[in-house]
Amino acid sequence: TYDGQAYAGGNGVTYQGLVPGEDASVLGGRLAYVGDAQGAVDAGDYRIRPEGLTAANYTIDFVDGTLRVDPRGIALAGLSVEDKTYDGTVEATVADFGSPGGVLGGDRVAVDTDAATVRFVDPNAGSDKPVTVDGVTLSGRDAGNYRLDVSGVSADILPAPLTITAKDDAKTYDGQAYAGGNGVTYEGFVPGEDASVLGGRLAYGGDAQGAVDAGDYRIRPQGLTATNYAIDFVDGVLGIDPRPLSVSGLTVPDKVYDGSLETPVEGEPRLENVIAGDAVRLVVDDLSGRFVDARPGAGKTVRVDGLSLAGGDVPNYRFPEPYVLAGDLLTPGSIEDVQRGIDRARLGTSETPASRNRHWNLAVNGIGPMLTVEGTGIRLPGDRLARPAARQPEGR
Repeated sequence: TYDGQAYAGGNGVTYQGLVPGEDASVLGGRLAYVGDAQGAVDAGDYRIRPEGLTAANYTIDFVDGTLRVDPRGIALAGLSVEDKTYDGTVEATVADFGSPGGVLGGDRVAVDTDAATVRFVDPNAGSDKPVTVDGVTLSGRDAGNYRLDVSGVSADILPAPLTITAKDDAKTYDGQAYAGGNGVTYEGFVPGEDASVLGGRLAYGGDAQGAVDAGDYRIRPQGLTATNYAIDFVDGVLGIDPRPLSVSGLTVPDKVYDGSLETPVEGEPRLENVIAGDAVRLVVDDLSGRFVDARPGAGKTVRVDGLSLAGGDVPNYRFPEPYVLAGDLLTPGSIEDVQRGIDRARLGTSETPASRNRHWNLAVNGIGPMLTVEGTGIRLPGDRLARPAARQPEGR
């Protein structure tokens, strides 16, 4: 191996042709060596020619041997490759090529890395994975005497982060235990990969499993594995909403506005949409209603008071608060109201004989504000004249 020293001499000789019973002792002279191997320093192949031996009984043929000076193996001191996160490729990145180590003093050797390629032996995650470094060459006056060895290089491929999140799920309370999940989403796969590269089997845990009552619960995904991914399982949420209830059997009778928003509520209330066997009952206490405002109209909202729930399963149900019905609030002094109320009217004392028409002030029961009844019509508050409806022919 190249060591910078000049070669001298040889490595001995072999003999072929001596008669039985004779050996090199019958030869004269002295063995010596010549050829271009003498003084050879650099790596390469050289001739070693033996000479100097003589014999009276033999015709000697000297055959050259070969001196081979092998290049000296050197390494890149400080060569290092960066660890990387799994990306599905074998590409690697050199952190530092270092410098040639083991070059003899006085020799001129440099490293050329312009055409270097650096690759992991496979793309999978792992520790101390072998890395091949190709394309690195030596240059300089003495480069031919050296052989670069870049074996033994390694680095880590770290698993890529992969987030597996359980999808949220929701249901309305139905008295049945929840099981399973609503699927998952993935975030972090390298391009070209999907859930098919994962091992194991998707399953679900968390307190959502077996959940019955209304509330929020955790859906935890689990069971999937991967060599190339570090999996982070993220919980989803199961929301069990309270079951909506309604009440049947109640009505609000029409009401002519009398200055009060209060109105009666009639009927026998019945609770609807309760799961069979659940402990929920309707409590009725001083049932009453109240229009939300004084504007007359049909189908107006009436707030119902005096209804509530009781029982151990009440938290699993949702009862409207406030509970509302619809009712008609009639306009005070409408023709229809006057016609219905005139039979109950109390005649006042404000007759004015001087008028061509007869005038009365009427306090109509259930109407409220005072009306003026004229011979040709009914004067409503605000001097608005309401004409009586024309009599319809019989049979219509």
